[in-house]
Amino acid sequence: MQTRVDLLRQALKDFDVSLEDEALGQEIYFLDEMLRWNTRINLTAIVDPLAMLEKHLIDSLVLLKWCHAGQLLDVGSGAGLPGVPLAIAARQLEVTSLETVGKKCAFQKHIKRSLHLTNLQVVNQRVESYLPQSPPTQIVARAFAKMEQFFAFTRHLIRTGTRLYFMLGAAELDKNLLNSLCTQENIQLLHRDTYALPFSKARRQFLVFVKQA
Repeated sequence: MQTRVDLLRQALKDFDVSLEDEALGQEIYFLDEMLRWNTRINLTAIVDPLAMLEKHLIDSLVLLKWCHAGQLLDVGSGAGLPGVPLAIAARQLEVTSLETVGKKCAFQKHIKRSLHLTNLQVVNQRVESYLPQSPPTQIVARAFAKMEQFFAFTRHLIRTGTRLYFMLGAAELDKNLLNSLCTQENIQLLHRDTYALPFSKARRQFLVFVKQA
C-alpha cells in the first residue's frame, strides 16, 4: 500500500514538482499536526487524510512552478495555506504568513518552531494595515477574497514588478471584470493555468499577474 509520502511524491511529479524525502515527511507532519490541533481550534473542515493531502498540500505546492526565490507574502493564510507548505518545500523563499485569527497564527508558529522554519514569519494582522519595511516581491491569495478585493487590499504593498498569484476554483472567470481590473490597477495577466487535482479531479485555476511600471 502506498504511503501518504509516496502519494504526495507521485502527485507532485505529475505537476513537475520534486521534493526531497525530508521535505515530503515534514509536509505530512504539518497535516498531522493540523488534525491534532483541529480538535481544539477550528483550522480545517477537511479531516480525511487523503483529501487533506490533495486539497491542502498538493493544491498549495503547485505554486512552486511559478514562485521564485525571495519574499513571498501569503495573505489570509488561515492554517498556513499555501505559505507553510511553500516554506517547507523551498527554503530559499522568505515567506510571511499573514492571518487575522490569533489561534491560527499560534498553530503556524508551532509548526515554525517544530520544523525550524527560519524562512517563515507569522504575522497576526489584517493585510490592509500591514506595512513591512520591505514590500514583498510576490503576493499570493488562496481562498481569501474576491479578485477585486485582493487587488484593493494589497494595493499599498504592490510595486513595479511585483508578482501576484491568485488561486481559485472552477468557476467561470468574468473576463470583462478581469480586463477592467488589470487596466484599473495597471497589472498584466502573465499566465492562466487550469488543472485537476489528482484524486477528486476537482478543477482549479491559477492566475499570475505582474505590476506594470
